[in-house]
Amino acid sequence: MMLKRKLSSILIFSLSLFSLHAAIAEDRPKMQAKVSVSEAPSVQEAAGQVQEKFVPQPPPDQETMMKKWQEFSTPNDNHKVLNQLVGEWSHTVKWWQSPKGDPETSEGASSIAWIMDGRFIEQNVTGMSMGQPFKGKAIVGYNNQKRVYETIWIDSMSTGIMSADAVYDAQSKQLKEEGHYACPLMNTDKKPYKAVTTFVGPDEFKYEMFTVDFSGEKFKTMEIVYHRVKQETALEPKDGQGEVDGKKDDAVSNSGQTSIEAAGDLLESEERKAGPEKQTAVQPVSVETTAQLLKENIAESPAVDEQLSQK
Repeated sequence: MMLKRKLSSILIFSLSLFSLHAAIAEDRPKMQAKVSVSEAPSVQEAAGQVQEKFVPQPPPDQETMMKKWQEFSTPNDNHKVLNQLVGEWSHTVKWWQSPKGDPETSEGASSIAWIMDGRFIEQNVTGMSMGQPFKGKAIVGYNNQKRVYETIWIDSMSTGIMSADAVYDAQSKQLKEEGHYACPLMNTDKKPYKAVTTFVGPDEFKYEMFTVDFSGEKFKTMEIVYHRVKQETALEPKDGQGEVDGKKDDAVSNSGQTSIEAAGDLLESEERKAGPEKQTAVQPVSVETTAQLLKENIAESPAVDEQLSQK
């Protein structure tokens, strides 16, 4: 009898502990969720904030709307400033983890070209970082509505997107930006930073980035010096190269491309180099012109003639 009472007491006590743990476990996610939700505004609150900032106004007429959108979408002199960055570059990186520490150094390559018909430049970076292969990409443009330069950056070492606004100082030839990025070490989604891009000359520019350490002290965390990679001069073909029966074949390049293929590659290359002032609309090619080009570039072949005559 006493054994049964003991077993019953143990069972009741165990059930009580289980219920207590279950209650705590049930309340804990609610508490955590409550804290997380309280840190960010709800969808309704966010919509209300947008509505408060928006000033109601009558819609403009169709002509005014078209004019405003045309001004917003057309590249101008502010975009031409970015043309100084277009090209192929080699770069040297210095990176400081603290104000008093020694910098880590690495080297890499960077390719910068116009995209979206001269509205933005795209930078593709390859190199090494902390002993590992590194890839990065930046998009930079001038926002005609905000009247500032905007830039975003992504790379293979993080899952965040860095963003910043910048202004250009023509006197000092500097592009000065301010932005933020997520920093897990400081447990913040928006760690502030400032950066300056200095145009040293037509073949060199320097990027310097400044942020704060754990104590709030400002320091330079990165310096990248870019040098333009000079394009090699095309070599003249050696004897026998690019020639048929002792005559130079203008329709075939040293790489084995036909003149049409080479022209297509050249056009694509020039479009990527071209700035806002060089963008032109693509003109359609007529059927007659296409037929004439094919006729001029297809070599006559006896074997082909025999096959055609047999059909």
